Amino acid sequence: MTRLRALSLGAGVQSTTVLLLSLDGTLPPFDVNVFADTQDEPRDVYLHLERLHAVADIAVVTAGRLSATVDSTFVPVPLFQGRGMGRRQCTYQFKLRPIRHHLRTFKQDVDLSVCISTDEYLRAKDSGLKWCKNVHPLLELGWSRQDCETYLADNWTHPVPRSACVYCPYKSNGDWLDLRDNHPQDWAAAVAFDDAARPFGYVHRSRVPLSEAVLTPGDTGQMVLECEGMCGN
Repeated sequence: MTRLRALSLGAGVQSTTVLLLSLDGTLPPFDVNVFADTQDEPRDVYLHLERLHAVADIAVVTAGRLSATVDSTFVPVPLFQGRGMGRRQCTYQFKLRPIRHHLRTFKQDVDLSVCISTDEYLRAKDSGLKWCKNVHPLLELGWSRQDCETYLADNWTHPVPRSACVYCPYKSNGDWLDLRDNHPQDWAAAVAFDDAARPFGYVHRSRVPLSEAVLTPGDTGQMVLECEGMCGN
């Protein structure tokens, strides 16, 4: 049986590049492009997704609003607690699982393109599933994030934002500063989540309320080391 070619579309730089490469013939076309929506992405990501919808068919799947988990007994977001961080299950519960559930409806084995570039190759992992094989087209092309940005500059006339929840604890101080100074609605949503999540921890590594955190632009954060290639790409 023919294997289904699927793209895990995070709507960031790398996955946008892979989608466009499939449309211009550099890569074979995908049978399905799927975006897992936590319902807490930055507004710019949803605007970008609308633009991508104009050039490609994109299936949007969701496990619900991730921030609503603050009303439960366990928050899957890895908040800062004590000297460490909480368990990170948001990627699996709100990205991987809804994508896999959608792909299973096709009743075919799947080659799932995960858009990790050469500078992030350590994030490349097997799916651990017999029916779904993770493939990495950017690694096969030998493309870095900079190669993707160069391609987008020549082939896409709109900015491409980083895809990550507005309150993601892996943000750098530079990311938080940009959110606060340039995206007030997203900043307000992040502060509201942080305040509501206080019984579980803090979104900022200083372990103080986000609204009170001292933000300096030099810190680079840990985003490139996390999220199994599903967030931020």
